[in-house]
Amino acid sequence: MKHLHHPRHGFAVFTLVLLAVAWPLASQAPSLDDVLKRAREAVARYEEQAALLLANEQCEQKAFESILEATGGAYAFRGSPARVDPRGRRKWQAELAMVRTPQMAATGSPWMEFRDVITVDGRPLADRTERLSRLFLEQAGWSLERARQIAEESARFNIGGFKRTVNTPAVPLLVLHPANAARFSFEQLGEEVVERTRTWKIGYREKTAPTLISSGESYCPASGTVWIDPPTGEVVRATLRCTPLQDPDYTDQITVTYRRDERLGVRVPGEMLERPEGLSGKASFGQAGRVWVEGRCTYSNFRRFETAAKMITPK
Repeated sequence: MKHLHHPRHGFAVFTLVLLAVAWPLASQAPSLDDVLKRAREAVARYEEQAALLLANEQCEQKAFESILEATGGAYAFRGSPARVDPRGRRKWQAELAMVRTPQMAATGSPWMEFRDVITVDGRPLADRTERLSRLFLEQAGWSLERARQIAEESARFNIGGFKRTVNTPAVPLLVLHPANAARFSFEQLGEEVVERTRTWKIGYREKTAPTLISSGESYCPASGTVWIDPPTGEVVRATLRCTPLQDPDYTDQITVTYRRDERLGVRVPGEMLERPEGLSGKASFGQAGRVWVEGRCTYSNFRRFETAAKMITPK
């Protein structure tokens, strides 16, 4: 006799099979510690792949100024409801170098970034072609002090009237470097699709001093958000805010989107949005207000730079 199976029984068996498959998958969902561990491993891989990495940078900055309303702290603009930019705007092209500095890893800086501006508003600057490249080819070794001098020369092209604390795109990755694991506290804020990738949105806050970003005795605690691809640990986007303890009226913030470079096999900076903000004084409106800059930089032509020259350790 042929045995007939009741369709309800078959549905029940099918349901049990689904539950048996789904249950172990659910139990294997990563924890926050798991995702942070993968992220630190990914950042360490980035450091190794980018031992000396060069890229082309194109930036545009626009500076804005406003008076400050007496109530509520909202921005009010004289003469127009729109933003005004009496501080002007600027475009530049630059070469950006990221260099491993293992001698400084203990201080939380396993790499450093240096910018050399080549053209400003379409005008070439003298003796700027491949200047960073030439520096790293010095037979006697390249000097950290000289690299900093080049970066400081280029920093004068920033508009807005205040000195930046952070405006290079790999700085947010330092938050997740293993050398800085103890500096920050983290919390999961949810999930979000970024760059067609389902990411974990994780907030962080610096909890130790001296801070990762500092100048002498001037500390600038960092906080922000990182969007991490849980299976790979790769950072897809990151924001970093920094307010100096000695100057609470000033805040610097960058948001960086990282895109995969198939040649290097890692995610590299694709775009950086910058917004430093501080007191304006009485430069344009005749009364105290706020000034801020909205900047956008894009990156291309990432390439490894091979050199046998070593960094001359600063004394």
